[in-house]
Amino acid sequence: MLKKLLVAVLLMGCVVCVFSQTRPRLGILPFTGATGEDGETIATLLSIQPEILNAFTVVPRTGAVNAILAEQRFQLTGYTDSDTIAGIGRIGLVPWVQCEK
Repeated sequence: MLKKLLVAVLLMGCVVCVFSQTRPRLGILPFTGATGEDGETIATLLSIQPEILNAFTVVPRTGAVNAILAEQRFQLTGYTDSDTIAGIGRIGLVPWVQCEK
């Protein structure tokens, strides 16, 4: 009986934590129309403003986040597996290097 009560309390605690987000989320995308990386700089500056941080949970969508997501997608392709890397090395892309099998 005590186990069931403990599991029920833990489950209720998890549900409360998941659904008790008090601040809405805000994603700030880089602005377009400027030269260079001005748009990304403006988005970054807006995302660290105290007024915005107090009112929203900021979800960053700048180039750094996109680079991290691209790296994760690359790692999921399987090209970073040690066997695949060794196979690519055995292809002989550099003609003066001889690899043993």
